[in-house]
Amino acid sequence: MAGLEVRNGRYNLILRFGGKRFVRSLKTTDEDTALAKKLRVEKNVKLVESGRLTIPEGSDVVTFLLSDGKLNHKPVATASLTIPQLFAAFWAAMPDGNLEAGTVKMMKIHQRHLERVLGKRQVAQNLSSSDLQTYITKRSKAKTRQGGTVGGATIKKEIVTLNSVWKWAVSAGKLHGPLPKNDLRYPKSKELPVFQTWDEIERQIASGASDELWDALYLDLAQIKELLSYVKKNAAHPFVYPERKRAHHPF
Repeated sequence: MAGLEVRNGRYNLILRFGGKRFVRSLKTTDEDTALAKKLRVEKNVKLVESGRLTIPEGSDVVTFLLSDGKLNHKPVATASLTIPQLFAAFWAAMPDGNLEAGTVKMMKIHQRHLERVLGKRQVAQNLSSSDLQTYITKRSKAKTRQGGTVGGATIKKEIVTLNSVWKWAVSAGKLHGPLPKNDLRYPKSKELPVFQTWDEIERQIASGASDELWDALYLDLAQIKELLSYVKKNAAHPFVYPERKRAHHPF
């Protein structure tokens, strides 16, 4: 079921379980300690096979068996938490429904940018103001789908996401100190175009203008009524189109 081998003076556990072979360093040179851990794993395997102990889906099998079912994954030293590990710990700690679905979606988009630009091996605690400024500079040169570059407002939101996760990690004892985000310089945000009607924007886009003009759309009264009528008919939740109830008069 389980066996021991010695490599470079240290004992490894060899385990066959569930049709798979696992090898794990026991981080000891003492034979009695290694043997005790081996016997513990074999005991817990029997508990699993009898149904008295259940291994959660996605768990690290050997860690689970070595810890008597108290740990699901290998513990990570907080001092060496990488950016991906920091976010993974944050999401794992968030109860279902704690954040709006739209907020979660946006934060995970920000997470992907942070991991890609800062690097997946970047240790969170070692982040400096210089690292964050380099991130801002690189992101400001990235191209958008519309052919422009990422604006300062967008980059600032990404840093806000990192700061929110960082604050949680500090309160959870995984990091210490504030995120070094003071005195960061962001690219100037583009000046928004003046509000325009639907027809005006369509004419400009037909002439080659950017789709970003739709951000400055101004609806006339008829279009507002049409929009409200559509929302009323298609709203997925009552609060999207709340109707004012008429007051009831007894006389």
